[in-house]
Amino acid sequence: MKQRYLLPIRCLDALACAFVLAFLAAPGAVNATTDGLRINELMYAPPQQTNGENLDWIELYNQGANPITIVGGASSRSWTLTDQYGTHYFASEAFRGSMTIPGAGYAVIADNPGAFLASHPFFQGTLINAPLSLSDTKGNVIIKDGTGRIVAQANWNQTQGGAGNGKTLEFSSRDNALREGLRVGGSPGEQNSVEGIILPPVTPVATPWQQTKPTPVPSPQASTAPSPDFPVINEVYANPSVGAGQWIELKNERKVPIQLQGWSIRIASGQQTVALNGTMSPGSLMLLSGDQWGFSLNPQADTIQVIDSAKRAVFKVTYASPLPKGWSANRITGKSWEVSDRPTPGEENIIHTPQETIPQTPDPITETIPTFPLAAAYNPGSEATKTAPTDRESVAIIIFAAAGAGIAGAIAFLVAKKRFVL
Repeated sequence: MKQRYLLPIRCLDALACAFVLAFLAAPGAVNATTDGLRINELMYAPPQQTNGENLDWIELYNQGANPITIVGGASSRSWTLTDQYGTHYFASEAFRGSMTIPGAGYAVIADNPGAFLASHPFFQGTLINAPLSLSDTKGNVIIKDGTGRIVAQANWNQTQGGAGNGKTLEFSSRDNALREGLRVGGSPGEQNSVEGIILPPVTPVATPWQQTKPTPVPSPQASTAPSPDFPVINEVYANPSVGAGQWIELKNERKVPIQLQGWSIRIASGQQTVALNGTMSPGSLMLLSGDQWGFSLNPQADTIQVIDSAKRAVFKVTYASPLPKGWSANRITGKSWEVSDRPTPGEENIIHTPQETIPQTPDPITETIPTFPLAAAYNPGSEATKTAPTDRESVAIIIFAAAGAGIAGAIAFLVAKKRFVL
């Protein structure tokens, strides 16, 4: 009996696989769960990109009744967005509105929020910044939560419309697919223009993809790791583009201010010391420009330290290989770093690493927080730096020196004796 049902079961498995592959290949396919987020609209091929500005954007819609929070920033709990150039993080805070999307609510994700508002001056909804670059011909965009689970995705093809004519692709619940919108500029933050409209049939009609709905997140949870009681190095720009300058960005991760009087930054190359001053408010960023603060970084390899008022090195970052030109090194979380082709001086880090254009794969950037005080004369990377020997080391040196002198004397005596006998 078991063997009798083996072939039908295998056939059903094959049909299931074919069903999933057909969904992925179907133009305009959107994950349409009865709850959770849905990619509701997307501008993938704007008619013009003024001054090289990226005008791509997508709209998310919360189909359920419970609010869903997008966890931004770069941490182990952060959500990610994957487009044709790779996987990216969302900004830690919304450009406008909240990172929490209420039930039946909308949120627009834009690569350039300022340019989006310029082209949609009457938009009053939630706007979130994230690196986003959609293909003008066909592509796919995927959003995952902090556990790596897909919470929303869509794929499109230029044959569906919206290719450079100023219109968007909008989700039609009647067709369960993306259709070309009826309005130039789209309908961000509003009900889609194609909703409830009888349109020509889609070929092929996308079939709903049933997937596990995401667990609503009421609000981002604070990290359990204690914040350091000193400013950390948050971003380094050592190999600038033509016309730009080097800089170091500090961040106060504490909930109280940090007085910087007597503090300094020490740079291994050139044995440079940069005196700090002022006060860093809680959660603030401080940008140190090499031109203004009088320092220079070695773009090939360097070590940067934070020195407290007691002359102790409390934080250290080292990169051991050249950073890509025009890219910055960004602190993520848990002492991990990544490089990004979109530096964010004075702003929260947003990692963008287009896989096709990475000039080279740099060695990992290491971060060190010493657990012991270091001498004021400590200079990382300098071969000339030496420490005074301890008493035991001094005694050992004397003993070895005396022993060496004794051996040399004995050899000289034997040589002299041999010559005398001869």
